[in-house]
Amino acid sequence: MSRAFTQDDDERPEAPPERAISDQPNYMTQRGHEAMHRQLEELRRRRETLKSSEALEGESDLALVERDIRYFTTRLASAIVVPPQTGTPERVAFGTRVHFEDEQGNAHCYRIVGEDEALASAEEQPEHTTRPLSWASPLARALMGASVGDTVVWPRPSGNITIEVTAIEA
Repeated sequence: MSRAFTQDDDERPEAPPERAISDQPNYMTQRGHEAMHRQLEELRRRRETLKSSEALEGESDLALVERDIRYFTTRLASAIVVPPQTGTPERVAFGTRVHFEDEQGNAHCYRIVGEDEALASAEEQPEHTTRPLSWASPLARALMGASVGDTVVWPRPSGNITIEVTAIEA
């Protein structure tokens, strides 16, 4: 039998690839910063649980947890926490909630947040609520600085569309 189809008992699974770290500035809302701290603490608790377990299959889980701890530690160290705006904002900016309509009259609502916060909370958001939007996305970049009543071009892979800002909230 070829050695390629056997596995020695002392071979360990390959380490998972590191999570990619964005080269953009690491802006975060206060809420996103606090959520990331909670995630890091949960990962540390999970690591301790896995280390105390003697299950062999726990080794691959431990490697994933260790990788995520490195990622969150690095992201928190580079975080630039942007304080929330006070009062009613006149222009779309980081942390604001922006309402707009597309060319077909469909209403949309997004909150402009940090990259990690957008990724983490996008999966948790039902469709009828404000959806998170990374400040680095083409849509957020198009909206930044716009005021209520302004029209901007939303660059999309399927073709640009014109949208109108209908409301901005802190």
